[in-house]
Amino acid sequence: MWNTGKPIHDRLPGENEGYRKDESWSGYNPTIDPPIARWLTEPWDGLLVEVKTKTENVYATHLNPLTAQPENLDWLAQLCGFTGEYWDVSWSVAVKRQLIAQSLVDIWENKGSRVLLEWLIQLFGLQARIYLLGEFLADINKAGDVLGGEALHYWLLVKLNYLRTSDEWKLLEKLNRLYSPVYCDSAVVYDQFFADFSIAGDPVWS
Repeated sequence: MWNTGKPIHDRLPGENEGYRKDESWSGYNPTIDPPIARWLTEPWDGLLVEVKTKTENVYATHLNPLTAQPENLDWLAQLCGFTGEYWDVSWSVAVKRQLIAQSLVDIWENKGSRVLLEWLIQLFGLQARIYLLGEFLADINKAGDVLGGEALHYWLLVKLNYLRTSDEWKLLEKLNRLYSPVYCDSAVVYDQFFADFSIAGDPVWS
């Protein structure tokens, strides 16, 4: 009965086809046998079919982040731990899907790690790199500079294509604040000291 889309109508008593005389019935006469049963059951049949379809597809439309309807992602994110500052409804659908999909697999398990922060930077399409003291930077470090160094301080280096007031800069600061190790001192800075752009306290690379 579900296949016909008329689960109520097609279950009505069929004696002499009294309840089911409509356009599909042999010898149908609309004057003598108006399809009253169909008129009465059609809206309820439609409602039942709609509810059944939604129920059967609830995992795909509500719970699977890769297939869920976009309007359900913000709701689903809360179930995966993204509340408050950890979520922004203005993020793209693609970013939302990946965050939710990786939340219980990688994100919360690796929170505070360099690999997670680098993954987030890439996910949001931000142009920045993590630099720890002692790392060798092409065009900045010189041959012979000591590798390694203090492990409790790092920077997110960006170029002049981001202003400090830009959304990208603010997002970098937010991601760094939320996902950085609590024991590390860190900041978003330019990869060089630029007059009129860098501020007091920014490192001077040499």
